[in-house]
Amino acid sequence: MSVTKEDYDRLLEDFRERMNALGDDFASALLYGSVARGDMVPGRSDVLDAYVALDESVFEGKEHFLKVLHKLVKAGEAILDSSIPRKHMFHYYGIDELDMLPAMFVPVLREAGEVLCGEDVWTQVEPNEASRRAWRGAFFGLRQKFPSVVGLQEFLGACRYLKKAELSSEEATNILMGWADSLLKWLLVAACNAVDVWVGEKEAAERIQDVFPNLGYISAVEKAKAIRESPEQYANDTDFAKEFICDCLYFIEELNDRIVEHWTRKRAN
Repeated sequence: MSVTKEDYDRLLEDFRERMNALGDDFASALLYGSVARGDMVPGRSDVLDAYVALDESVFEGKEHFLKVLHKLVKAGEAILDSSIPRKHMFHYYGIDELDMLPAMFVPVLREAGEVLCGEDVWTQVEPNEASRRAWRGAFFGLRQKFPSVVGLQEFLGACRYLKKAELSSEEATNILMGWADSLLKWLLVAACNAVDVWVGEKEAAERIQDVFPNLGYISAVEKAKAIRESPEQYANDTDFAKEFICDCLYFIEELNDRIVEHWTRKRAN
C-alpha cells in the first residue's frame, strides 16, 4: 500500500490531539525536519521529528510523572503502528530543561521548526555549555560510524555501486538520497559545530568554507543538493553516483584533517 501526504497529516493531527489532551501538563510541541519544511516525500520522509515540552510540575512526583509518561507512550505507539515506513519516537523535556536540547539541533529548530501546538517557547532556547561541549566532538563519532549514519542498506548499496553492480532505479534512488541527506543534515553541520560554528543545514556549507577556504571536495555538497532536488534524474547515472560517493568519502576525510589542524593550531597558541 502506497503512503500519501494525507497519511502524514492524519498522524500529525492525532499527535496534536494527544498532546493537547494532556492539559496543563503540556506546554508545547515543536515539529522539525522535512514535514515542517514542507518538502516531505511520502514513504521516504520519516516521522515524527518533534520535541515536546512538559510543564515542570510533571517531574515533581513519581505518580504524576508515570501517568503522563503512560500517555506519551500511547502517543508513541500510535506512531509506530502507522503505515508510514520510516518513523521514530519524539523527544520530551521539562519546560525548565530546554537549555539541555542538543546544541547541534537548536539552529535546525530555529531554521525550519514549526510549533505544532501549545505556546512558542522555542525561540528563547539557548543550549548550555555542557551541550555545546558534547556536540563539538560529534563529527568524529559520525565519521567513525558513517555506515550507520547513512543507513546500512544504503552504505552496502554504495559498495555495490562502486563494484559496478546492477541496481534498480528505486535502489539507486534510496542509496543516493541516503548519502545526500547524511552529508547535508549530519556531517556538514557537525563539522561546523566542531569549530564552534552553530548553524543549521541551510548555512552550513557556506560557513564551513568561511572557516576552511579551498576545500578540495566541496563539490560533494553541490552534488548532494542536486540529488535532493531530483533524485530520479541521477539514479541511473552510475558514473555520477560513483563519483558522488567517492567525493563524499574524500570530503569527510578532508574535513577531519582540517578540523584536527584547526584545534592543533588553537592549542599551540
